[in-house]
Amino acid sequence: MQDAVQQAYVGDLFCTSTGREITDLPTLKNVDEVDRTAIKELRKHYPNARVVTGRVTSTYLYKRVYHSSNSNLTESFWWVEFVDKDGKDSSFSLSAEKPQFQNLKKGAVLSCFWISGLSLTHDIQGADADRIVMNDRTPGAVIIHKDDGQSSFINDAYTPKAKKKIFLFLPAFAISAIFSAYQFDFNKIGLLVSFGVGALVFVIEALLQHNDYNKRERAFESIKTAVAKLIKVSKNTLGFHLSIRQPEPSDVICGGCEQRIPNDALFCPKCGAKQNQQDDKPSNSVIAIEEGILKEVMPLNYIDRYTHKYAMLKSNEADVKVSFMFGRVLSRDTFANVNDITNVTSTFTTYEVYKYGVYVGDKTEEKRSERRTKTSKIEGSVLVRLADGRLEEHTFPEKMTGLLDEGDWFMFAQSKALLDNPTMNIEYAYNLTKDRELSTSSFENYKGRSSLGKWLVKLLVFGGLHWGWSTLFTKFIHTAQTVNNEAMGAVRENAFFVWASNNMLVIENIFIFIFIVLTLKWMRKGFTYRKENRNARKAIMTPLNKAIADAKAKLPSLKEKILRVD
Repeated sequence: MQDAVQQAYVGDLFCTSTGREITDLPTLKNVDEVDRTAIKELRKHYPNARVVTGRVTSTYLYKRVYHSSNSNLTESFWWVEFVDKDGKDSSFSLSAEKPQFQNLKKGAVLSCFWISGLSLTHDIQGADADRIVMNDRTPGAVIIHKDDGQSSFINDAYTPKAKKKIFLFLPAFAISAIFSAYQFDFNKIGLLVSFGVGALVFVIEALLQHNDYNKRERAFESIKTAVAKLIKVSKNTLGFHLSIRQPEPSDVICGGCEQRIPNDALFCPKCGAKQNQQDDKPSNSVIAIEEGILKEVMPLNYIDRYTHKYAMLKSNEADVKVSFMFGRVLSRDTFANVNDITNVTSTFTTYEVYKYGVYVGDKTEEKRSERRTKTSKIEGSVLVRLADGRLEEHTFPEKMTGLLDEGDWFMFAQSKALLDNPTMNIEYAYNLTKDRELSTSSFENYKGRSSLGKWLVKLLVFGGLHWGWSTLFTKFIHTAQTVNNEAMGAVRENAFFVWASNNMLVIENIFIFIFIVLTLKWMRKGFTYRKENRNARKAIMTPLNKAIADAKAKLPSLKEKILRVD
């Protein structure tokens, strides 16, 4: 072990070099404690405004959606669990699309401005998010305190909107004109009254709008001013660089209190117990313990061949790739991929214009309609540690990436099959650290393509054959029975003609009967193939299902061991 660590962190009780009780503990500050005048002007416009500084303890990615006749919007948000300087927990949402929050991580230090009770109004998408997201709160502004400086965000809801068009003077003028018609018979006095009322309303409305806009502009300026003053406050000034000791690969577990501590600490900062400095590779090494935990659930990767049989279509064959891992997140980096498109459609109508019954030309009117479509996807990579100390970088499905924070322990299983209907299924996804499990799908439930289209084509073909055959056959029978000549007489005496005449229903609808028989045959083959396909998928997924079941059985003991190193 190395020289002792001298720096004390929030929550430490003993000096790591002397073992003595710490009397001068590090303290955390709220950002407005550094400059108590910073939000004074803000509170003139928003009396209940406050700012809270704290640390992100957990994130979860989810979507909100909005659908209307001219909009189809999907937006990405982080559900943030947050603890302030006094240890008080809270939770809220932040846009995952804004540059400041695209790569928001656990441990980030934020100063959140709660200005006027903003709420998100769009619907939450998905059962998982409905279960996890508990409110619609979102801060009005945020300062992000990073090691290399600060950045800020102000919610667009506070940006002053453009002044509305003045229009109330028109109905005011119309009403006063009607009133004047009764009172003054539309003489000069009546017209003056009408114009006077209209002008007065115009001036009043203009003044009200001007004052309202200026009020909103001053309120917005007060937000910007408060943020501009407090954005100068660093993470170190607030003391949050000492809020939590960052885990290091060389950390060990204290034998006295089972807490994670630095390898070079002479004494435990939590219980004060003296540490053993002799062993260069101690058995209580966090890395050694983590590797032991990871080895309890080994990764599983295999490829199997699957043939999906159809009764009416050509069988489809492809490799099914199956994987299962148990690991710990070392890093997670994300970015937003947003597409926001507005399609404008113009419809032109041209009609003739007549004046006093005389055609004077054409007039064309344009009717414009807009449809806005917005999609949002958060992408990124996750570096994980697996059994035997292996480090692997993975690009997980979006909802799995959004489930993970750095330091989290997780289990993840998926299957991929590039069949004619490509499928990717999350077979199992569980975050042990947060005790959160995603809803999943399975390759065992793969349906393949529908044969209905092929069946309908055959129905049309046999329908055409039936129509043509029944028409010709009916005409032939009618001719043979009504035309009196030697040839038709010979036909009428033929044994087959006699039989056919007596079985008109069968002969006339022969193609319908053939199609019914073929349909029954396809149905029988379909039931048989459905069972064979289901059994084949089950056989492929059996090793994975067994691995997942074994891992689930170990969860209680795994969680106990994980608590030691977290």
